[in-house]
Amino acid sequence: MGGVPIPAKMYTKPSDLSAPHTFVGKKPGVSYDPLPWNEFFDRKESLGGKVPTYIAGTKGHVFLCLHGAGHSALSFAALAKELKEEYTVVAFDFRGHGDHFCENETDMREQTLIEDAIVVF
Repeated sequence: MGGVPIPAKMYTKPSDLSAPHTFVGKKPGVSYDPLPWNEFFDRKESLGGKVPTYIAGTKGHVFLCLHGAGHSALSFAALAKELKEEYTVVAFDFRGHGDHFCENETDMREQTLIEDAIVVF
C-alpha cells in the first residue's frame, strides 16, 4: 500500500509574500496577514544557514517548541511573548515549513526530522 504523497513545500505561507492574505467569508477590510516575528520573539538565528530558530527570553527553564505538520515556529509566537519575561522559548521551523531551507524539503522521514531537531539542541 503506497503512502500519501507529500507536497513539494507545505503551504504555511502564501506563494507571493507581498500579496495580502484573502479568505472567503471573512470581514472586508480586515487584515489576516501574520504579525512580524519580532513582536513576539527577541531574536532569530539561522542554524547552518538552513534552520530558522526564534528565541524569546534568556531566563529560567527553556521551552523547546516543536510544531506539527502545516505549522511553523511562529505558531508559538503568543506563547513566547507570554513566557519570555521569566523563561526562554526556542522554536524552529522543520523542513518544508516556514522559512526552513535545505536541498530536500520533502524528506519527512522520522529519522530525518529527529536529525534536524538535534541540530537545534
